This record gives sequence, structure tokens and C-alpha cells, in this order.
Amino acid sequence: MLEKYRKTQRMSGFDYSNSGSYFITICVKDRLEYFGEIFNKKMILNKNGKIAQKQWLWLTHNFPGIYLDNFVIMPNHIHGIIEIDYDFLDCSDNRSFTNQCRDNPRVVPTRTGFLTQTVVHTSVHARRYNLLSKAINAFKTTSSKLIHLKGVPKFEWQRSFYDHIVRDDRDLMRIRSYIENNPANWGTDRNNH
Repeated sequence: MLEKYRKTQRMSGFDYSNSGSYFITICVKDRLEYFGEIFNKKMILNKNGKIAQKQWLWLTHNFPGIYLDNFVIMPNHIHGIIEIDYDFLDCSDNRSFTNQCRDNPRVVPTRTGFLTQTVVHTSVHARRYNLLSKAINAFKTTSSKLIHLKGVPKFEWQRSFYDHIVRDDRDLMRIRSYIENNPANWGTDRNNH
């Protein structure tokens, strides 16, 4: 019942259709620990955690213009940095696919290696329709379905997600450090109950 009145985490007045980087936190409903455990200050993923990780990486293959920076799957939540590059999508919106776009796929660093982002045609209307929320909803939906298929029918994500707009390089470095150290700090994490 109270869930209905929960405050939105989105920044009022901010245009989320602009390019930028976002620090995202997505929690499991009731903060139940579905993704594994912390052992010796490192996150050990179980099968559900591996599904969440796979679907997080899947975002770059299914949402042109989205790139991943540092991320970590924790026992009951995920932290990650998502960059949205609408200039890249402007390039892919060109029906002729200019040589510059076609010949320069973007190599994306991720926590587990590198991915190459390919150019995919999308309409201007589709790309400007709140890509961040669309991508997070797709992540939550697909990961939930796969976890349910693996025999965990009660798994649910918490409604909505938290985002922080990355303001500059100093902010980015602080957030990357927070993500990298999150498993080591699990004992004092507010999501650990």
C-alpha cells in the first residue's frame, strides 16, 4: 500500500533526453539477497547474480548509444554507471550511415572486459524517448524473467531505481571508487540487513 506513494527518485526539471553519465542503483524488493554473497570482501555471484550481470551487459547490445562503465552486482542490489551518447545515435539516425559512423564502432570498457558497440538505425523519436528509463525497465524485465525460469518465481525488483547525474570527472572518479569498494564495505552498507 505505501509503495504507491513512494517518492520518485528522478531529478525534477532535469532533461533526461540529454547525453550524459548516470550512477544507477537498482534494489531487489525487500532487499532480499538473491545474487550471491560477500566472501573475503569480494562478491561471489550465484546463478541469479550471473543472470543479472549478463543482462546488464546485454544493455549495450540492445540499446545503441548506451555504454557501461564500472558496475557491481551485490547480494541484493546493483550499482552501475551508464553513459548515454545521443550524438552516437544522431550518427546512427543518418539513413545513409556515413563512413565515419560505419567505420568507427565504439569500444566500450566494462568491468569484465571490452565490448564493441555497433551502429544500429533508430528513429529520432525512439531515441529521445527517455532511453535511461527504457533501458533500466528492459534490464529489470528480462533479468526477472530469466531468474523466474531458473526456479525462483518470487524474485522481484523494487519499483523504480535511484539515479545520480554524474557532474564531472571528479564525481565520476568518486563513484567508480565507491562501486569498486562496495563489496569490501558490505558490512556497513545500508542495503545489508
